[in-house]
Amino acid sequence: ARGEGKLTHVTELRADQMRHQFDFSLKDFDLSGIDPFLPTFVGGTKGVFNTSVKGSATTFQNSDLPRYDMVLNVDAINGELIALDISDQLNQLIQRVPILKEKVGDEKSFDFDGKFQKLSFRAKATDKKAEFNRLQFIGINNKIDITGEGFIYPPPHTGRSEVLLNIIDRSGKISKIMLDNIGDNNLPIKLTGPGIELSPDYEYTVGRLAKTAFDNRGRQKVEQT
Repeated sequence: ARGEGKLTHVTELRADQMRHQFDFSLKDFDLSGIDPFLPTFVGGTKGVFNTSVKGSATTFQNSDLPRYDMVLNVDAINGELIALDISDQLNQLIQRVPILKEKVGDEKSFDFDGKFQKLSFRAKATDKKAEFNRLQFIGINNKIDITGEGFIYPPPHTGRSEVLLNIIDRSGKISKIMLDNIGDNNLPIKLTGPGIELSPDYEYTVGRLAKTAFDNRGRQKVEQT
C-alpha cells in the first residue's frame, strides 16, 4: 500500500482494567492494498486517505464493553464505499414525495454508487454517542454532492439517532424537476431511528420541500410587483 501510517500507543495496567492512550494517523495512504486485513465494517473501502484518530480507551476484566473517547478527522480522495447504496435510498424517497413521484413516475431516477472524488468528515465518538459534522461526499464525475451532520448512539445504546443530509443531484435527472417545481435543487433528508437502525423520515423531506416551494413562490410574487 502506498503512503505512510504512524501510531503512538501507551498502555497503563491496573488491577481490573487497562487504559490505552493512542494517536494514529495516515498520510496519502491507499486503503485498497490492505483491504483483506480490514475489519468487516470497513472492508471494501478504497481510496487515498489522510486520517487522524486521537483519544483513549479503557477495557475491563469484568466487561466485554470498553469505554472510549476519540476525535476523528478523515479526508479521502478517489475511492469507494462498497457498502453505501445511495441510489436505492433516494429512489425510495422519491416515491414517497408527491411532487417528485408525480413527475418521475415509477422510474428509478438515481443510479449512483459509492464511488467518490472526495470524502471528508470530522467526528467525536465515545462509547455512548458519536457526533459528526462537516460531512462531504462528492461522487465520481461530480454526479452527486452530499453534505451533512448528525449523531448516532452506538450499540448497545438505543437512543434516537439523527442524521441530517442535503443532497444535490448534479446529473440533472432530479435537479431539473426540483428547480422547475420547487425552485431549489437541494434535497433535504433526515435519517432517524434507535441506535444504528436508521431510516428516512419522509415527512421531514415533504415538509422541507413544501416550505421551500412556498418561500420561493412568495419571493417570485414580491419580485414581480
